[in-house]
Amino acid sequence: MSAIEWLQTSEPPIVADPVKPASKIVDIARPYQTAEHRSMISVSPLSRLSPEAVGLLPSYVTGFPGDLWVNSPPELLARLIRNLEVGDNPAMQALLLTLLLAETDPPKNVEPGISILLARVDKLIEIGAIEPALALVERAGSQDPALFVRAFDLALLADKTDPACRDVLTKSTLEPQYTVRIFCHVRNGDWALASFILENAIALGEIEPRTALLLDLFLNPDLAESTVPPAPSTAPSPLEFRLFEAIGSPLQTASLPVSFAIADLSGNSGWKAQLEAAERLVKSGALSENQLLGIYTARLPAASGGIWDRVASLQRFDQALISGTPREVEATLAEIWTQMTDAGLAVGFARMFGRILMEQPSSQTTDRLRFDIQMLAPIYQTAAQFRPLRDDEDRFLTALAQGTLAQHRPFNDTSAAVLRGFTSQPIPARLRTLLDQRRLGEVILRCIAAFSYGAAGDSQQLSEALATLQEVGLNTTAQSAALQLLILK
Repeated sequence: MSAIEWLQTSEPPIVADPVKPASKIVDIARPYQTAEHRSMISVSPLSRLSPEAVGLLPSYVTGFPGDLWVNSPPELLARLIRNLEVGDNPAMQALLLTLLLAETDPPKNVEPGISILLARVDKLIEIGAIEPALALVERAGSQDPALFVRAFDLALLADKTDPACRDVLTKSTLEPQYTVRIFCHVRNGDWALASFILENAIALGEIEPRTALLLDLFLNPDLAESTVPPAPSTAPSPLEFRLFEAIGSPLQTASLPVSFAIADLSGNSGWKAQLEAAERLVKSGALSENQLLGIYTARLPAASGGIWDRVASLQRFDQALISGTPREVEATLAEIWTQMTDAGLAVGFARMFGRILMEQPSSQTTDRLRFDIQMLAPIYQTAAQFRPLRDDEDRFLTALAQGTLAQHRPFNDTSAAVLRGFTSQPIPARLRTLLDQRRLGEVILRCIAAFSYGAAGDSQQLSEALATLQEVGLNTTAQSAALQLLILK
């Protein structure tokens, strides 16, 4: 089970208090921090978890030890995380996501800080894993100004701003920007105060003109009907995104970073936007394939061409599996596989249907395709037991899935690099030194980067990455990543 699937099927680790829809976020006229109220509060010492140790996945889920990050310099780890390009290999994406969400011990012998946590959150935002990132910062607490900035952006992206605005309006230590304060006062129904703050911020030059106009339109809905909104910036902030939405000029998420795709998952922007957002998030590793399947099959396509053809093909294949003949399954499988592969969703499709394809009658014309699909899914070891061995490629892929590559010949240059990685390639001396220093998390980050370079054509880095993954006990990840690379390359 992937990290995303585990989070979706487990108790959500959100710690923010719920807000009743009919009530204000905060009653400004009656702040709760009065002397009388404080006298009613009893205070006792509490052992607080270091923010750097916060995670959503316990070690019994990840398999990682608690000292994953302990012995590496925090700033080095933060830089490695920020600079990491994981590529489009789903096995590597899943490994990175598990690393980012793992519960760990904090680094040793350094001043308490949040550099690793900030880097983890930023990387989660970059890949579109907004809900897990929001849960992470809520669990850590957002007292640090830099962490609060992330928390508020995440709340905007997830459209869950009430708890964040409650903090803005009650915690003076956060020192939020004028734009955030104005937004939250409007959300709280304090229109006059929001207008007063906006006027003062404009007079002080604290808000740029285009943002000031957006906020003015947000404050005055009647004005928004007769005023042309400013052109959106080339890289809109989450707040700008929500302001455009609020004044009736929503931005299209398809042209924005994948972090904005979550806004379309609700379906409020239409089914097509929901489909496109779900596909983007599956490709980045931030959404489970089962959620995408549910969206694909929610209704009948309203048109043809592009994504509609893919939806129609998948629905025909899904129906053939349920009530069709083997010939219909065969025909629809070939059709949908081409479309999903072209869209970069081959592994997602394999995870949806690999297991059920094992139960279908075999066909001489689609045997290889079926087994390729099954071996891209988590059931690859079982599928390998039944794959027909017609040539070197079949034999190599089967041996790779079964962990018995030593006596087999490669069938191309990439498979030759894979063979070395699973048989003769020693791990690099620099990584061996890091392992001896118990810097496992750092080693895995460097290994993910090496695999990405290897997948792009550097055969030496590919061999070293696969050898290192096995050295640290990530054999299944190594096998899955190699199978995905070889079958889809």
